[in-house]
Parts: sequence; structure tokens; C-alpha cells
Amino acid sequence: MSFYDIDENSKICRASQLLAKDLDGAKQFEKVSTYAHGPVGDDEMLARSLEYPDKFNPSGGLNDSFFGDAFTHGASVQRLIEGWDVLASDVHNAFEARAASKRQGSENRKPKPDNIYIGLFHMTAGELRAVQLEMEDRRRVRVYDAGVDESDPNHAEILADGEGLEKVLKHKFRVMLMVLAQKRGLYVSPFLSEDGHGRAHDSGCNLNYYPENLYLY
Repeated sequence: MSFYDIDENSKICRASQLLAKDLDGAKQFEKVSTYAHGPVGDDEMLARSLEYPDKFNPSGGLNDSFFGDAFTHGASVQRLIEGWDVLASDVHNAFEARAASKRQGSENRKPKPDNIYIGLFHMTAGELRAVQLEMEDRRRVRVYDAGVDESDPNHAEILADGEGLEKVLKHKFRVMLMVLAQKRGLYVSPFLSEDGHGRAHDSGCNLNYYPENLYLY
């Protein structure tokens, strides 16, 4: 049985079902998906895409939903195992293809004609796993390998445990994750129009810059 097998009929969200299979987080450091290269190490760099308008405030800038799916379905990222210089074109192309698919829609999904792939953020798995609330001695963020087929062995998933968090604290935690991404900077999509570049600037992030030594928390 795969780690990612869940009860589709359950009222418990997918992220919670998966977290319940790994109460101490040990499986993060085991290979849990068939096509992955191996588990995601703390020092491994990950790329998370940013799309407009879903992750933006109406007035511009990111909103705290950027990692919201980590608490429900699971937040997708791409592992940069071979390094950004090698994989940059492939990752940008994959994220743009996904955005184009959303614009067109499908049998089961309505078209989103305004959807734009703005760019992506880099962050390490260790940085994500280290995010925690000041009043807790608890790590709520997990990163698992999630290569679902031969064509995408570099896929990984971020799952966040929201158990016991009141609404205000869950919001604060989402903001902390968003700020981590902002501080790491946005790598702009090469497919953007002039209007799209304006959206990138409105994100409030440093563009095309990854600070190696930055105090994040």
C-alpha cells in the first residue's frame, strides 16, 4: 500500500489523512513514492509556483493562501536536485504548461482565462520544516517525496498539520510560510507579458534573487 493511498469518501481532508500515517514525521526521511529519487533532505532546494490572481490580494501583493493547500490537499513543489542552473528552463516550462491548462479548463474543471504563471520561489525543505509558532515546541510542516509517475520524479509535497489551531493561529502560521517565500525572492517567469511583469513587481518580493544567508524568523 502506498503512503499516498487515502479514503476518497472520508470527511477528513487528504492532508490530515496522510499526516495521521506519520505521527512522528519519520517518513519524511524515507522514500514513500515509487518514482522519486529518494526522500527530501533538509538541505534540498524546492521550487513553488506563484499564479495570478489566486494568490494575490485585490490591491496587489501576496495573500496568506500561498501555502493554504498544505493544510488541506497538499502543496506541490518541484525538487531542484540537479540545481537551478540545470533545471530552470524545465521547471518554468512545466509551471507555464500547468497554468495554460488551467486557462483552457477540462472536462472536470472550469476554464480560468485570467490565470497567469508569475514565477516561482526557492526555499529549502529544512527552512519549511523549521517554521513553527513561538508558543509551541512542535514542528507542523512536513515535506515528502511525491514522484507520482516516471515523467515527474522531482515532485514533492508539503503537508501542514493544523490540528488544534484556532483560526487566528492558523492564519498566523500561513502568514509565516508566506513570509518565508517572500524573503527568499521571486524568480520571474520568462513567459510574462508587460502586464505580467507588473504583477510580479506588485508581489512585493525581491525579483530573481536568492539570499544565501538571511535570518528568516
